[in-house]
Amino acid sequence: MNFYKYSLNILVLILVSKIFLFFFILIVGFFFYSYYNAKDAEKGDIEFPFLSILAENLETKKFEAVRFSDINRDSKYNFWISEKSFNFETDRCLYSFKILKEENDFKIVELIEDFKDGDNTIFSKYKVTKSGVITPLYVRMFYFGYMFSMLPIALILSFILSKLLSLFFSDYLKTIH
Repeated sequence: MNFYKYSLNILVLILVSKIFLFFFILIVGFFFYSYYNAKDAEKGDIEFPFLSILAENLETKKFEAVRFSDINRDSKYNFWISEKSFNFETDRCLYSFKILKEENDFKIVELIEDFKDGDNTIFSKYKVTKSGVITPLYVRMFYFGYMFSMLPIALILSFILSKLLSLFFSDYLKTIH
């Protein structure tokens, strides 16, 4: 009877370890996917689909986050923000604005856009000049949907790793007896 209790404990331990391994691979894969999906001007990337720019709307005198792709030449926005850093909130996002570097004629700015639904967080970094010329530098997004892309990879890797571990431990258990 004690043998069955011991075997059940081992089976539960093996099952829990496989589940832990799966979720570990899933979460680590999520961060790798986000890292490799980032767009960086230094690496030669030229498309920045999610880059957000902080601007003061000249009509309403309020701050807004504007997508880089939505900005046109005759815009109603002022991009030269004098504050060093601040946070503000809209009905769908929390924003964190910070000037990373400031010279006489340009600023390097970081804007973090954290969606209230918990699905997305977008990190944007750009250079803005006094004349309003904006140069994208970096954008990275943490998106909950990336986990769905990682599901098949996590399943396959956890299966392979659990098989390798079971082979190792089966040889190890044979040496104990």
